[in-house]
Amino acid sequence: MNLFASGENTQLNACVGRNGWPGTNYYANGFDSAVHTMCRDTISRGFGPDEVVYPIVFCARHRVELFLKMQIRLIERVRGHITVTDPKLMRTHDLGALWEMYVTVSEQCDPRYKEVVSLIEPAIREFWLIDPTGETFRYAYDNNNKKHLESTVSLINIEVFYSAFCALSEGIKNAEILTDFLSNEYGTGTYTKQASRSVIENISKELTRKSNWRKSCFKVVKNGICERYSISQRGLSEIIDVIKSHREFAFNIGIEISIEDISAEKIANFLEFRIRVTAESNKSNWRDGLLSGSDLDREFYSFLCGNYSIREMSALLALADVSSPSYYSEAYDDLCAQYECGESDTAEFSGYLNGKSFIAPKIIIGLKKLRQISTLKHISSVGVDVGDLTFF
Repeated sequence: MNLFASGENTQLNACVGRNGWPGTNYYANGFDSAVHTMCRDTISRGFGPDEVVYPIVFCARHRVELFLKMQIRLIERVRGHITVTDPKLMRTHDLGALWEMYVTVSEQCDPRYKEVVSLIEPAIREFWLIDPTGETFRYAYDNNNKKHLESTVSLINIEVFYSAFCALSEGIKNAEILTDFLSNEYGTGTYTKQASRSVIENISKELTRKSNWRKSCFKVVKNGICERYSISQRGLSEIIDVIKSHREFAFNIGIEISIEDISAEKIANFLEFRIRVTAESNKSNWRDGLLSGSDLDREFYSFLCGNYSIREMSALLALADVSSPSYYSEAYDDLCAQYECGESDTAEFSGYLNGKSFIAPKIIIGLKKLRQISTLKHISSVGVDVGDLTFF
């Protein structure tokens, strides 16, 4: 007999160990899936619950424990200044200690955790009270030979438990999604000790235009912001400094910070030519265009090679990339630098840009995200449709 071997039905071969390098999230999701599978089968097939209740609740509790341990470590890294005071607690099975640690680090990290914490807290506290160390549903007796659950509960309805677990499982996943979201947001580097990027953006919209800051009413505006967001005057000054140097947020106070990697004229010329080429042909890439003998495709390729530097073409590609919802506006500079520092030469860049038939609308979206209003107006003036600019 060989228990731990592969089989002919490859769909049932589980990848473990170094085969795929599964992390703690695989374990956590596995215990979560096991609870769903066991509960659904017990309910739908009418299995007797007296025995299966133990692996069901054990798996559910262990899912919670793994969630807390993973999230504590991940939240520590979101802003980089939070440290768990006692690293040994990460090796404990004490659900109460882990929960308190999770609450502490989430509060220190960002106030947006408050809602998700409040939603999952009641169920996790129930697990904590019934099975604080993960032994209750794992063994019938404790280390003192005392039977578990004798003085706590006597009946556990699988339907009731599963309904509550589904809500908890959904809450846990939302908490994990929030951590991923905040990791990306704080990864932009746009935050201060007292304010997240989200708060800074809101404040940039509440401040008046910079030209009005010398007026007496601006003091009232600042005091109101400090009160609403519970920040100090010094903290607000730091936030204002961030806003003034931030392309997207500076626009809200009447400052336009132009990109310096490529001129408005060159962007307009590129878009005008690119749109004309796209309208003339639906070639999938620049090589097809060259091989098919399209004069306009060859002309566009030569136009790029002869008139645009690698830095300028990097800027065009970065503008297109940053248009994606997966990027914050801060990503533009890094994207541009990555393209510029790559190994491609001018000819390769030209060919790549020539093959991107749908790059024009993406560049326009990227310019809007970076609040490049002057550039957009110039592009519009040469007859390229940039869409609605009333927002600006």
